[in-house]
Amino acid sequence: MIIRNRYLLLFVIGFALLASGLNAATTNFKLKIPPKWQEMKQLWGLDYSLVGPKKEQHGRPVITVTKAAHSKFPMEFFTKGEYFSSYQKSKSKWLQDAKGALIRFGHDPAPKMKHIKKAYMTEVSYLVNSEGYLERSYYLPCSDHLYLVKYLLPLAVKGEFFQQMEQSVRGFKCGG
Repeated sequence: MIIRNRYLLLFVIGFALLASGLNAATTNFKLKIPPKWQEMKQLWGLDYSLVGPKKEQHGRPVITVTKAAHSKFPMEFFTKGEYFSSYQKSKSKWLQDAKGALIRFGHDPAPKMKHIKKAYMTEVSYLVNSEGYLERSYYLPCSDHLYLVKYLLPLAVKGEFFQQMEQSVRGFKCGG
């Protein structure tokens, strides 16, 4: 149990380090909160987090949102694959250090969003200490900002939470 939480903490700290270079600012968006989830602001330095209910011995699913300036990450950066290559290298090193195993890396235009016309998504699935995880990152442009919406989902509870998390992210709306 402690080890699983340690890897969740590493995920959040790694994301916070990435976000710290993204000029995080106050939040101005709408995101549907799934039932029984906790809403948290400034958790471990992240602008906004949703923490799902704990299930048995598995870690909690988590959704995080960080706001970045467009000038730091123009959408072309994602479509050229530059970000994905860098992300893949850093995640591979992280998995090696954590004695984990890669299941799948992927990057695509994001699935259809309700309120965002063009978005981008990266995905990685991996095993750490025999526990599988799905990590998805959505890059959602809003007027003069880019929002990074990321989630971590233990694969053991994917059936219970995947649809809730996807509906929440796909319903993301710019503005307050």
